Amino acid sequence: MCRISEGMDRHDDAPALPQRLRTTALLRRLDISRATLYRWLSDPAFPRPALVGSLRLYDAEAVERWLNAREGTPEPIPRLEAARLARATPEEHGG
Repeated sequence: MCRISEGMDRHDDAPALPQRLRTTALLRRLDISRATLYRWLSDPAFPRPALVGSLRLYDAEAVERWLNAREGTPEPIPRLEAARLARATPEEHGG
């Protein structure tokens, strides 16, 4: 998975300003679907976007910290996949 900070130039003497990303830029940067972002937003710890007019702007560093904090935590199985696994026979899912 691509991290947000990859590919960003930063001058050592310049003050670090929080980078704000629009929803579509965040989706592209992290290579995730909109559904994944909405699932992450259901986590109370996920950084909330700032609303500027009709734009939702995400703090790139806050999202990066959230991702690092949950590193190694498995993604929850989507409900439809969980339902399919529940209906499957043991041979179908390696049991």
